[in-house]
Amino acid sequence: SDTDVLIVVARRTEALEERVLGRCLDAASSHGLNLQWHLADLSDLRQWQATDDPFWRNVQREAVVLHGMSLEALARRWLDGRTS
Repeated sequence: SDTDVLIVVARRTEALEERVLGRCLDAASSHGLNLQWHLADLSDLRQWQATDDPFWRNVQREAVVLHGMSLEALARRWLDGRTS
């Protein structure tokens, strides 16, 4: 199976998503990697948590943070009502 990579940004826009995912796909292709890319912001994470999204459950169980905040730090932000 493939590997999922979740990139959490302050605010997801269509333009940002196209730019980031395009570069990610280029990098994966040039290195022969089979990766599934996901881009989300805090509102996405909040919604996934509220709806018990299967992808988000998997992230919570199996995630390895490569850079940035831990899942717990992100959760504190959305529980505080922050949007970024």
